[in-house]
Amino acid sequence: MDKIVILFLFGTLMFASPWVHWWASGMLPWYTPYLLWALLIVLIALVQRRDV
Repeated sequence: MDKIVILFLFGTLMFASPWVHWWASGMLPWYTPYLLWALLIVLIALVQRRDV
């Protein structure tokens, strides 16, 4: 399976699943969603860099 497809599925799981309630809860710091987005962007950049 292509790495980009796996990352897409990971992003979908993190941002469009019941896990949203976990990282969007009030107990975590306000910047948690931004860290998750940054992690996803860095992973995509690394995969694209290695595939070229």
